[in-house]
Amino acid sequence: WLDGEAPGTTLKALRKVVTSQGRTCQELEKEGMSLIFVEIDDQPRGFFALSDRPKPHVECVIQGCQQRGVEVIMCSGDSRAAVQSLGATLGMDPRRCLSRQTPEMKCELIDSLQKEGKVVAFVGDGVNDSIALAQADVGIAVNEGTSIAVEAADVVLMR
Repeated sequence: WLDGEAPGTTLKALRKVVTSQGRTCQELEKEGMSLIFVEIDDQPRGFFALSDRPKPHVECVIQGCQQRGVEVIMCSGDSRAAVQSLGATLGMDPRRCLSRQTPEMKCELIDSLQKEGKVVAFVGDGVNDSIALAQADVGIAVNEGTSIAVEAADVVLMR
């Protein structure tokens, strides 16, 4: 839930069943959209349907890692449907596509892999990735990322 105050109004991002051009929220989510609903004074006012498009060559990088025996896990705070859709686009095993992950959950995953003796590289770009970038054996931030993510990383990809 995201709550905020505006003069005389309460804004809430809610998940409700609405339609857009005849499509339900469930249908949009199955297409990989993350939905944000806006309500003003307890009245639905609209929503945003957002989706991630992988950067060029990401699929090749993932496949190259997998061919070399590197275990690739997608660990995202996005919805299950969005993460599964993106994972399918990238040719990933759905069991390796983790959704609704908090920063703490990302760190717990890294910690458990490290305790198994694995060397962990983590790629991230946002504030929510900064502690995982710092905890990983190799933290990789993308140049478009937030300054805190870039500062927490060991490596910054410029392109």
